[in-house]
Amino acid sequence: MAAHIYKGQSTNSSNILFTWDGKHLFNGNSTNSSNILYTFDGEYIFKGKSTNSSNILFTLDSTYLYKGKSTNSSNVIRTISGNIPRLFLIIL
Repeated sequence: MAAHIYKGQSTNSSNILFTWDGKHLFNGNSTNSSNILYTFDGEYIFKGKSTNSSNILFTLDSTYLYKGKSTNSSNVIRTISGNIPRLFLIIL
């Protein structure tokens, strides 16, 4: 089952800004592959549909969110404490 982020208070389908299916963040309500903004494989957040290493925007481990592919401490942009939903990290 997909999760949605809506514009404003109404959960009317016409107000859907983003759709999350557990792996992809889509623009709008459609889960058509042409609407994929980001892909998450459990470790990396990729721009678009392709999981090619050149498309890696962020790397995630159990404690840190890193910019890019490298897990060098100089690339840490967020420290994670607790169980944060993956969708939330992608939007940040």
